Amino acid sequence: MRKVALLFVAVALVAMPAMAQVQYGSVSGTVVDNQGQPLPGVVVTLSGPTMQGSRTAVTDTAGKFRFMPVPPGSDYSLKLELAGFNTVEKTGITVNLGRDTAILGEMTLSEFAETVTVTADRVVVDTTKSTVDTTVDWEFMDNLPVNRNFQTIMQLAPSVRPGNNPFVAGGSNSSNVYMIDGVDTGDPRTQTWGTALNFDAIAEIQLQTAAFQAEYGRATGGILNLVTKSGGNNFSFTGRYVKQDADYSAKRGIDKETGRPKTGGGATDEARPIATLGGPILKDALWFYTTYEERDNSRGYSRYMTLQDRIDGKLTQGRTSYKGHYISGKLTWQVNPSHSVIAHYNEDPIELRPLRGGWYGAGYAPSAEQYQFQGGNNSSLQWTGVLSPSFFMEAKYQLHKQELNVAPDTEFWNQIPYRTNTTYGYNFGGPYSHYQSKRDRDGLLLTGNYYLDAGASSHQFKAGIEYLGLKPKTGTVYNSQGYYRERVVSGVITPLDYFTWTNQSGATKKPQDYYALYIQDQWRMGKLTLNLGIRAEQHEVFNNRNKSILKFSFGDTVAPRLGFAYDLNGDVIRGSVGRFYEMPSNYISDYFTETPG
Repeated sequence: MRKVALLFVAVALVAMPAMAQVQYGSVSGTVVDNQGQPLPGVVVTLSGPTMQGSRTAVTDTAGKFRFMPVPPGSDYSLKLELAGFNTVEKTGITVNLGRDTAILGEMTLSEFAETVTVTADRVVVDTTKSTVDTTVDWEFMDNLPVNRNFQTIMQLAPSVRPGNNPFVAGGSNSSNVYMIDGVDTGDPRTQTWGTALNFDAIAEIQLQTAAFQAEYGRATGGILNLVTKSGGNNFSFTGRYVKQDADYSAKRGIDKETGRPKTGGGATDEARPIATLGGPILKDALWFYTTYEERDNSRGYSRYMTLQDRIDGKLTQGRTSYKGHYISGKLTWQVNPSHSVIAHYNEDPIELRPLRGGWYGAGYAPSAEQYQFQGGNNSSLQWTGVLSPSFFMEAKYQLHKQELNVAPDTEFWNQIPYRTNTTYGYNFGGPYSHYQSKRDRDGLLLTGNYYLDAGASSHQFKAGIEYLGLKPKTGTVYNSQGYYRERVVSGVITPLDYFTWTNQSGATKKPQDYYALYIQDQWRMGKLTLNLGIRAEQHEVFNNRNKSILKFSFGDTVAPRLGFAYDLNGDVIRGSVGRFYEMPSNYISDYFTETPG
């Protein structure tokens, strides 16, 4: 197996690193005369509101041209110019995430210079892809009556079961990968989503639910690929105020006409002021886009203040709070026509208080109360370089910082023991524990993409190298006064047992390393496209003493990905077979924690 791994590394390096976690589309096509013969030497110019400046290509001897990478967007224009022929302009061209927009241009001879304008049809089906995916752009999302998060957009795709972490194609809720602008933003600890984002910052979402190619790994469910907005040559501003009020919901009770209980009874209030601002710092060279959203959510709850209240059935009403904000900023710099740099930052801190009584039920006394802090920030820096008309590369660095802490929210921490009355299911005394969890990760991707036209067929070669360094620091400190369990027998409290904790390690580092290599080819032969690829990954998990406790080498995780697509005049027949691996859960390290002494 070591020989297999070494061979794979050698092939990947020779083939040159290629585009992974794609966040662009492409535009390609053929230009012919009115007799259907290819026209070489045609000057083709592409421009659009989501692209900085314009790009120019010249058709080859077969009349073919290609633009890559192209930011997703609508209302692109393509101009075809050749001496002795009418100029042709195609408008209304749409470029989608991870798709090639194919254009057929026809030019006619003319004595007089004139321009023929053609409005392009929207591309509905990509007849070259063997993957199963759903793409949603901002114009569509903005009109949907859904909760303002990307999980609700995921639920629109076939084979997705709703949830805070959706279940895709029969996978678990930790079987997905969540990417923003091409970098992983998932929770390093749970492998679920790890970043919330202002909904108005999203430009386009693509969810792959089956048969994803070798450039994607660490998932057996779905791949969420989200691209954020980048500003533009014109300043833009949006302002929203989203209001939810318990009084807007139907009240509980009995319907007089049907005699049935009414639905409703919502108890949640929230005010969400939202603003975005984007535009040019330097026209066609440096754009910015910023967003802000405040979260101020509260809802009613009921709790028993004391054990006697629980025995008497006396509830006290209260309000929870769910407060925080989402902030993001993006800079897009076109250094020159061939090189661009993108910097992105977002943060999403949220605090829930009170946690136990407000979110876990009435059976918690205020003296045992805790609060929860969650969220963090993402930073990424990306470079794209078009090194030749057929080859471009990307380098991406990311830094993900995330916390999930459940801390005591009372003066009784470590002052009195935590107690549970099993007869009434009531928890009181001091707080049970203090959980600390910092879930950091950095990562690096080196990728590239090479196109080769070979007569009637063409190849799109890709290969890539990826590294993720997970650095969770987690642990729990329990109430030093211990934990009592008791019950009530004939009105008398009877002790059951008593626990104390010694040699508590608290929060400790439990690192995890991930490496991946892949190579693939999209081979187009007329109406038939073959997608051929292979991926290998290396996973290693360490305990709190930095001892390796689980390791899969490249040779252990070789994953072939094979697929085909056949064009039936706009419809498509697809098929695929492949092997997919998930990243081992970092929770494994908890079972190998070494305590002092």
